[in-house]
Amino acid sequence: LSPNWWRRIERRHAGFSWRISEALDKMRIDSATAHAVQNYFEMLTMSCRTRNYASIWNMDETAINGEPNHSRKVFVDSNIGIQYDRTIVNKSHITLVVCCSSTGSTIPPLAVFKGKRLVSNLLDDAPPGTVAAVTENGWMTQETCVLWMKHFLQNIPPKRPALLLMDGSPTHICSEIATLGK
Repeated sequence: LSPNWWRRIERRHAGFSWRISEALDKMRIDSATAHAVQNYFEMLTMSCRTRNYASIWNMDETAINGEPNHSRKVFVDSNIGIQYDRTIVNKSHITLVVCCSSTGSTIPPLAVFKGKRLVSNLLDDAPPGTVAAVTENGWMTQETCVLWMKHFLQNIPPKRPALLLMDGSPTHICSEIATLGK
């Protein structure tokens, strides 16, 4: 291919541009269908109309010190804001669980480290109130999610009901979490 090949492609396809892809695991790619997203928002709307929530919160986990950034430059339709690239999840990382409300309030995070016991200096530079846990691989488990749910309930304002939005990870689904959430 000649050095001008891409320039000619770009001229012929004016509706395309260069974007940096973002890593997204296969489970999220497969579950993010138009029907699933529409169904989620219909259920959320119904819930908000039938309940008078005192607060609405969103919890999510993110991996830090995990897989290196494998984003790459891709040539896509300009109408696409973000291009996702399938990734293989690195099984050795730290999980950081964060939560904020629809008004911008936050609670201190939970940091899940790989290991068998907590080391005293793990949270030396962490935000005040941060909670730590260890699991065999540094990933969230049902047990660490229960720990986080107790932490959440202790740190949100006492006025209820509160709505907590979480993704559908199997680690978020167990009877103890449902009982705590009532």
